[in-house]
Amino acid sequence: MKDLDYYMKLTYSATLENLEEDGESYFRLTIPILPGLEAYGDTPSEAYDDLEKAKKEWFLECLDEGITIPEPVRAHDFSGRVTLRMPKTLHQVLSDDATKEGVSLNSYVVTLLSQNSTIRTTQINKDRHKSGTE
Repeated sequence: MKDLDYYMKLTYSATLENLEEDGESYFRLTIPILPGLEAYGDTPSEAYDDLEKAKKEWFLECLDEGITIPEPVRAHDFSGRVTLRMPKTLHQVLSDDATKEGVSLNSYVVTLLSQNSTIRTTQINKDRHKSGTE
């Protein structure tokens, strides 16, 4: 049976944010796959220490309540391969654009997806900051 020690030894990806409120700067750490788990500190190190305590409490509550605890997804769990269907006209446009850029269609599509993901993440963080949900 998986216990607290098991979950505490897992390596979860965390997101560190440097936030500012009322002229004060501080750090927030979250683990995206563990909803509601947040830790704060004046330095990244303090936020990390707080995160370890918060993880322990979060895991204990889930174990006590019988709630399934998500486990980290590892890169080796993914092949990196995606089969994608698209309209022929879009395929042609993307292929033409890739040729103009002097790269393969695959590289071009990966670049477009990466750019969009970065823009989306940046916008989500800006929206959170504006709405005060941080």
